[in-house]
Amino acid sequence: MALGLAGCGGLTVLPPTTTPVASTTRPSGPTPSSTPPTTSGPTEGVEAVAFFDANRGYGLFVEQNGTSCALALASTTDGGMTFSKRVTVTSPGPASTWCYSSAISFDPSGDGFVFDPGLFVTHDGGTTWTDTQPSGPVLSVIPLGRSAWKLDASCASTDPATLCDLHRDVSSDGGRTWATMPGALPQAPVMNVMANTWLLRTSVSSADILIPSAASGTAPTRLFATSDGGRSWQERPSPCPLGGTLVSLLSEAPNGTLWFAWGGQPGAGNQLKTVVRSQDGGQTWQGGQCASGNSSSYPQALLSNGLIGGYLGGLVATSATTALIDGGRNTVLLTTDGGSTWSIPEPRIGGTDNGSRGLFFANSQDGWVVSQQYGSAGSLWRTMDGGQSWSQVWPS
Repeated sequence: MALGLAGCGGLTVLPPTTTPVASTTRPSGPTPSSTPPTTSGPTEGVEAVAFFDANRGYGLFVEQNGTSCALALASTTDGGMTFSKRVTVTSPGPASTWCYSSAISFDPSGDGFVFDPGLFVTHDGGTTWTDTQPSGPVLSVIPLGRSAWKLDASCASTDPATLCDLHRDVSSDGGRTWATMPGALPQAPVMNVMANTWLLRTSVSSADILIPSAASGTAPTRLFATSDGGRSWQERPSPCPLGGTLVSLLSEAPNGTLWFAWGGQPGAGNQLKTVVRSQDGGQTWQGGQCASGNSSSYPQALLSNGLIGGYLGGLVATSATTALIDGGRNTVLLTTDGGSTWSIPEPRIGGTDNGSRGLFFANSQDGWVVSQQYGSAGSLWRTMDGGQSWSQVWPS
């Protein structure tokens, strides 16, 4: 058994035939504010959570005091209502966006990872942490048992036109040592690599990688899959062949159905977005038109399916027909008909002035999400009925 989060965003529930709970996704897309608000006194909020089951898990907290912030970790045994004494992961420093973009993942042996864009590692259940100081952004770390996979990037500069090399590393000892997988992946532009590059691990030997096009706005998103532990990769048909995708999300339901969500150019607090599904491992996709170009060119069905408001942040699929999304300036949205229509569960979490993030489901019924406070960390909410209704669990 293993668990992983996304602080961005959405988590994938794995098939019941595999003991791991979830693979890692990350927050993506625009947020209401790239800089957390300055406060006159100490504040705290949940940034991300990851659970082994309905009760046991971890919470990643942002502790902010004026212009300084730090990340801290605590465990819970009651579904997030109470947490243990927090352990500092990062030393306090100038408040920056990394305080509000990190994700966590753990294996049952006590090996844990706080990543995106850096990488902090523990091998004693979160009691002590080590900053590995990677040379480039670490996009995903997904442990399944003692086997862990890592996806990172190396970019020569921060210029938006720069292309980044992607690296896949594998560990068989809980992340103590790593070996690089053979073969090269297509390069990804630095402006898209953090929001659009995804590692979705579906079993110990199988995974998918979603890579944004090098020619942003014109070429399609590319999808690669492996079933032999990463020794070879096969390209699948693009779920977004029209290009123009600014945000891409990938999730897998317990029955193996792949879900893909994308968002186009944001503006005025909104972003055109839609969702498609694949029943055959990404060979074919059904359900919508790629969100690219001007909104006047979109069919009315896309504009009226409930996905027009806010930004696209995270995606988690819990069945072949049921999925949820969150995002900046967006509430949690739920579909039970394969993505044709989306509804707002009660009570509304997030909205136009703040947002929701960090969706995590331990199974098809038990899930959590963070209600953002104007772009920063916030309160923790829980559902026990698959996302139909929610209640705040922290603070009590």
